[in-house]
Order: sequence, then C-alpha cells, then structure tokens
Amino acid sequence: MVIPPTVALLIATVGWRSASVVIGIVAAGLLLAAALTVKAPPKPAADRAASQAGLSYAGARRTLTFWTLCAVQFLFFPSLMAVPLHIVVHATDLGMTTAAGATLLSVIGGVSAAGRLTVGALSDRIRGKRAYVMCFLPLIASLLALLVIEIPWLLYFALAVYGFGHGGFFTVVAPTVAEYFGTVAHGAIFGSILFFGIIAGAVDRPVS
Repeated sequence: MVIPPTVALLIATVGWRSASVVIGIVAAGLLLAAALTVKAPPKPAADRAASQAGLSYAGARRTLTFWTLCAVQFLFFPSLMAVPLHIVVHATDLGMTTAAGATLLSVIGGVSAAGRLTVGALSDRIRGKRAYVMCFLPLIASLLALLVIEIPWLLYFALAVYGFGHGGFFTVVAPTVAEYFGTVAHGAIFGSILFFGIIAGAVDRPVS
C-alpha cells in the first residue's frame, strides 16, 4: 500500500528509469534479507514421508483437471498484468491526477492482502472448487465494471472488488493442487500450473 505512492514520487522526481533502478535495488536487498531469515525445514520423519500420497507428475499431466487448472491460470494472469499496468493511465483519462491514480494501486494491494487471508482461511473448509468460484465472481464483476465506469471515484470501489479476487487467486492455487493431486509431486505440478500463467502474463505485456 505504501509502495505505489512512493513510486509515483520517485518517478516525478528522478524519472521512471532511475525509479526502476532504485526499486530493483531495494527489492533485491529486501528479498535477500528475507531469504536469509528462512530456516531449513526439518527432515520429514519416515512415517510422515510414507503418508504422503497422490499422483505422480506424469500421472497428473494425464488428467483433465491438471489442464483445466493450467487454462484457468493462463486466462487469469493477463488481468493480473493488465489492470495494475494500465489503471493509472485509465484513471488519468477519466480526469484523476497521476498521484491519485497511483493510490488505486494501493487499494488493490490492501484489499489483495485481505483477499489472500480470507480465501486462505476458507479454502480448507469450502474446498478448492468453491474457493476458485469465490475468486472468479468478484474478478469478473470488477472487470465488467471497469468497462462502464466513467466517474473517477467509482474506480476505488471497482478496484477494491478486483483486489479481493486478485489476492485470493494467489492463495487458492497451492491448496487446490494438493487437494486434487496430493503432495507427492506437489512442487512440480504447482510450478507447471503457475508457468502457464507466467507465459500468458508475459505475452500480454505491451511491446511498445
């Protein structure tokens, strides 16, 4: 929530190229510091390792569920990339200042955190399929709203709804993969599904 206004200030003072360098250096330092605080996981006990069950990676790839989850991720990521990338420009087109438009990103970030916590808490109870629907409904509603909104302040409400689905999607994938395929090859399956989303996000980025 703090970063978007800070970035807007950096861009206004030093330009977007220098701002990108500053953000990259700070992010790299913070990520390294965070990684150093993570302790190595304890070695699993023999009975715990034996209790892991599920499909192998090859077995998962032969299921329709695997490819459905890949397709969902592929279709979701473009909105993940497009809305934060273009919302400030869209807001200025509607009459907002650049600084005010940057606060819209803070709305997405704040509600996204709430969406992650809410969906994460509920996914174990309502299961993965319903949790996906819980994320899809606000996402679709907000995207449709963005097509028709012409009053700038209404963007805050639309992006609050969007942020909930945006954040929820980051939480729901991993437990849903474990629910359908077990944990024996969870890392490989989860990584492959995310890979489809990353490819879609990269393709969707503007080239100019």
